[in-house]
Amino acid sequence: MKDKNSWGRPVWSAIDRLLWVIDSLIYAAMIGVVLLQIFARMFLPRVPSWTEEMSRYLQIYLVAFGAGLAVKYDSFVSVETIFNLIGKKAGLILKMVNNVVVSVMFVFFAFFSVDLYQLGKPRTAVTMPAITMNMIYFSMLLMSVSVLCYLLKKEFQLYQELRGEGK
Repeated sequence: MKDKNSWGRPVWSAIDRLLWVIDSLIYAAMIGVVLLQIFARMFLPRVPSWTEEMSRYLQIYLVAFGAGLAVKYDSFVSVETIFNLIGKKAGLILKMVNNVVVSVMFVFFAFFSVDLYQLGKPRTAVTMPAITMNMIYFSMLLMSVSVLCYLLKKEFQLYQELRGEGK
């Protein structure tokens, strides 16, 4: 019989891998763009004007795709001393309250990022007219959804741990 907690593991594992692959590709592209800019400054008569802007946009998407994974691996800054002082059960409750507050913030963030996405449709990037700003602003919605999904998963895990069903 399968573990009742393993029903979503293959899906979450595939999502995790997909986010890691996309983040790695974006990181490699960003390194390539920055290296091109350095090479051009040293060896070419003209530096491509789009490299700085492109590296900025790649960095934005790097954060957008990585934010959910940061939630999964608890990679954000936190004060562990508080959790150590208040005990395990109170610490779990505090983490759950924190996740709810952050989730509410990201729901609002997602809601208003849709408006920002609409505003970006007629605008283009300064040095790359083929890129409309809504492509860049979409990263905010992507990040919000990713963080919300991982926060909900984490909230469920914390709830199970609080009830004694966790790891």
